[in-house]
Amino acid sequence: MLSIRSSPLYLAILVYLVVAISTYYLRPSFFFDEAGNPKELGLDESESIISYPLFLVLLGGFLYLLTLVVTNVLNKI
Repeated sequence: MLSIRSSPLYLAILVYLVVAISTYYLRPSFFFDEAGNPKELGLDESESIISYPLFLVLLGGFLYLLTLVVTNVLNKI
């Protein structure tokens, strides 16, 4: 059986899903317009500097690297 200490991927996927679903459920005005549609990438008032899909890609990479570092530190203790 795989444990979280041996594979950081499962922990990263779990945290990713929780953050992605809660962000989509809350629909912050930074990523979504008044109608609930995702804003496009751009610098206008009706656009967002970082779009929701781009946020999810960056979040996935960041969470995987973070869990990789944390599990490596925990394995050395």
